[in-house]
This record gives sequence, C-alpha cells and structure tokens, in this order.
Amino acid sequence: MLCDKLESIVYEIRFESTFGEKCVIKSKSEYHTIGDFELNEEEIKNGKERALNMYKIVETHLLENPTVYA
Repeated sequence: MLCDKLESIVYEIRFESTFGEKCVIKSKSEYHTIGDFELNEEEIKNGKERALNMYKIVETHLLENPTVYA
C-alpha cells in the first residue's frame, strides 16, 4: 500500500473531441512522495489505469444521464 508513502497525487485529464462521438483522453500525473521514496514504473502504470477507469465510469454515467450536468 502506498498511502503512507505519498503526500498527494494530482491528475490532469483532458477529453479532446475527435470526429463523430469519440474522444481522445490525455492524462498527466504528478506524484508527491514523502521523503526519498520513489515510485517504480509498474506502480505509476497501475495508478494511471485506475484513474482512467474512474473517468470512464464518470463519462459513461454522464452520457447515460445528460440532465445531471449543464
């Protein structure tokens, strides 16, 4: 578990429209660790995948419920 080794994580997610009803998702992550702890590539990859899955769930919900946002 990384909770005790990370001060914070900042995710920047952009949905850029393309042709039709599709979009490209671009993401940027900033990991702020505690002390000298360093994340390895596998930990970073897993974190990005979890964040992307969360945004896909939100996107699906908003597409299915267009009246919840304006």
